Amino acid sequence: MIATAYDYASGGDASNEILLGRMIDRFGVQAIMGRPYLGALEIKSIYSAEKVLQLYREKERSSSWAEWATVNPEDAAYLARAIKAAEEEGLISG
Repeated sequence: MIATAYDYASGGDASNEILLGRMIDRFGVQAIMGRPYLGALEIKSIYSAEKVLQLYREKERSSSWAEWATVNPEDAAYLARAIKAAEEEGLISG
């Protein structure tokens, strides 16, 4: 899931989690899911995908990956896991 989110951030198609999060933001959980709640795994998946997108954008605004990673080591590690997952799934080339 973080692999497809990274693929989207770097110019690929939107992941299901990104699309789902946007639809829920716009129309509400009840309208999209047919129930008034999200399960824990659904929340985690949407949050994780949105986090990858946010971190990618932050990194892109930075003057360099190394500088950004030094200031944000935990975020850099998370984004690196997303990149590795995208490479392993063949979504991006390494």
